[in-house]
Parts: sequence; C-alpha cells; structure tokens
Amino acid sequence: MFAAPFGWLFLDERLKVLMLAGIALVLFSSLLPSWNELARRFKRTAAKTNPD
Repeated sequence: MFAAPFGWLFLDERLKVLMLAGIALVLFSSLLPSWNELARRFKRTAAKTNPD
C-alpha cells in the first residue's frame, strides 16, 4: 500500500499515460450500460409526456 505511490513516482511518463488511459477505459466501459439504460428510460418517459 505504501509502495504504490513511490512506484508511481518512478514510472515512465508514457507508462503513466497508458495506465491512466486503461483505467479510464475500464471505468467508461463499466458506466456505459447504465448510461444507456438511463437514456432509454428518459426517452421513454419523455415520449409518455410528449405524445408527438
């Protein structure tokens, strides 16, 4: 636990960017299905209130 910040300091810049990109990709892919479900639900309720 204490070694992680020190290891982070000694990492190469490109490796840091690569790791951050990987973490962001994992977070984005895990959040995407819930966002799609929310958008679908929002569209459904909007269609109910606005019957165009």
